[in-house]
Amino acid sequence: MNQFMQHIFSLREKCLRSCDNFEKITLERSQVNLVIGAVDSGMIAKEFMGFDIISLRAIGGLYSYNNDNLTNVSYYPSKYPNPEMIFVHGSEKDYSFKKRSIIRLTSELKIANILAEEHHPDIILLDGSVAPLPCDKPSESDDEAFDSYNRLIELYKSLYKTCYEKGINLAGIVKDTRGRVFLNNMKHLNLPENINDIFFLNVCLSKGEMVKPILYGAGTHPTIEDISLPWPIKVTYMSPSEYDSVLRVEIVEFNDDSVKTFNDVYNLSSMSNKFAYPPPLIDIDLHARLRSEDLLFLDNQSKLMGLIKRRNRRPF
Repeated sequence: MNQFMQHIFSLREKCLRSCDNFEKITLERSQVNLVIGAVDSGMIAKEFMGFDIISLRAIGGLYSYNNDNLTNVSYYPSKYPNPEMIFVHGSEKDYSFKKRSIIRLTSELKIANILAEEHHPDIILLDGSVAPLPCDKPSESDDEAFDSYNRLIELYKSLYKTCYEKGINLAGIVKDTRGRVFLNNMKHLNLPENINDIFFLNVCLSKGEMVKPILYGAGTHPTIEDISLPWPIKVTYMSPSEYDSVLRVEIVEFNDDSVKTFNDVYNLSSMSNKFAYPPPLIDIDLHARLRSEDLLFLDNQSKLMGLIKRRNRRPF
């Protein structure tokens, strides 16, 4: 334990020596007066011989705020929609994981498109990135998975286009990441590879600060290249609370006033001093999350279909 603590303190000291060597922006908190769309999903999966069964619930919410007070909330398609059961065939585990991610993102993007097209909120918040991750892209040799991926890309294109045309800001909020998007753009800091963005910026950012937004994915992100955006994606890290970790925030920059969008996210995320996260995403996560009875239902359906593996029926 002592060696571990010494290692952490050593990394922290290295970070502290670099804290003044990059540009920071101070965010001023103001009251929230917005209509906010939030989207999330909950998913559980059971693996069988040659296929998986997925139970998935995707949901969107619309939250109206007046001077920081939540005045109205509505959910799409309902407050607690029934989970959807989906069969995923495939022989490789890597394929199965990619397919699950594509299915989940597709469900979320369908909801996000409906919120944008029919309800026109001021901003839509996605739980996670504003684009698929590079690991979500399947091999072109896998026709079924690649077709599903291409349909997902079209949903992203549609969402971006609708948000641009209707003046809706779009942001993705990432709570936990081990990425080095920021540090990879700050080579002059000469920090070791075992220090990631979150660790470094938890040391260096004070409440109300964010790093200068940087361009995300240009020439290095295959899924962003597939979307072929006419608008840049900007990413930053901000510290909404002195008691919680920094947040990674991504936006699609539809106009030149990206700092206002980041400030809107900060205003929301700093409502609680102990949990730095936008309340609409906290709430929509609770409604999307699959509960123990959903897992029990999936187990019972598996038994009814005779899908229980022999090794799970051992006599002792």
